[in-house]
Amino acid sequence: MRRGDTSFEAQSTMVSSALEQVISADAPNAGPLSLPAPRLERAFETTDVVKDRALNQVAVDDEERKRVINFGTNSPTVKAREELIRAQLARLKFDLDDPLTVEVLIRNVAYSQTITAFETFYRLIFGSQLAVIRSLSKGPMNEDQLLGLFQRAKKRFPKFYASYTYEEWRDFLINQGAILHDPERGVYELTTAGREFLIWMVNTGVSENKYG
Repeated sequence: MRRGDTSFEAQSTMVSSALEQVISADAPNAGPLSLPAPRLERAFETTDVVKDRALNQVAVDDEERKRVINFGTNSPTVKAREELIRAQLARLKFDLDDPLTVEVLIRNVAYSQTITAFETFYRLIFGSQLAVIRSLSKGPMNEDQLLGLFQRAKKRFPKFYASYTYEEWRDFLINQGAILHDPERGVYELTTAGREFLIWMVNTGVSENKYG
């Protein structure tokens, strides 16, 4: 779609995108070792959270374990990437039996998952929601301020937001871990994940001009 295109086809595409945002926000990623959902906060769980989750696992899920073992084995592209990684590890003298190697590989997987989460979030987020994140990077906002951004977007794109509520628009950002609501202070704030997302946008040079 060309920027500024307001044809019927373009509006239909954007309405489908609105539905996609609601539905795909909870869709799992393809890989069993990837993030269970493209929520930004998943990339910022502490080591203690991960350890507690592992300790509370009563029994090993054999089927899940099998999926993890077999994942990607039929892809020539993945196989080629594996060989490149193995060659790099060998060149840098990283022994596969060394705990440090495991730590480095886990960190690389975590980094890749974080980038995937950012890319997915960027694909799903609307322009007005991106404006919220930008505004919150400068300081907290109250409910009226947040609602004002939504109403301006709805006035600008009436067909797009015809059946899309303020609560759905706001809660997408909350549920994805980009912003949080402090009910005691009555304000919304940017999370660490949301701030890191903005840094990713700057570093990758993606456009800030998004529909909606």
